[in-house]
Amino acid sequence: MQTATPLGTGSMAAIISLREDKIEELIKKVSKFGIIEIANYNSPYQIVVSGKSEVIEELLILGEEEEKVNIIPLKVSAPFHSSLMIKAKENLAKYIEGVNIQDPQILVICNMTANYVKIKEEIKKS
Repeated sequence: MQTATPLGTGSMAAIISLREDKIEELIKKVSKFGIIEIANYNSPYQIVVSGKSEVIEELLILGEEEEKVNIIPLKVSAPFHSSLMIKAKENLAKYIEGVNIQDPQILVICNMTANYVKIKEEIKKS
């Protein structure tokens, strides 16, 4: 994953007690500095954003100075759950193609969709 996004180039932050539409406004204001996206909807009161480190820094400054928003930088090594991780996804997909996976003998639930996967092709796609 670090080859897709070298250490220090991406980051994440949790935004506390702010509606999604207001978060989208904040994102729009700082997106001129680079990539930033909503990564996780943890709860109605906590949404996580992910993006370039310098853009997350701009968001922290904006939240503190202009909006008085509670934004907590997360101690992570990469901008997970964002488009900045596409290279890692592609590399993992290539690797999985070479792995010998059999049809499962027990029920397997995909953590991305919460659906059952019943054949090896579905497992590789998940």
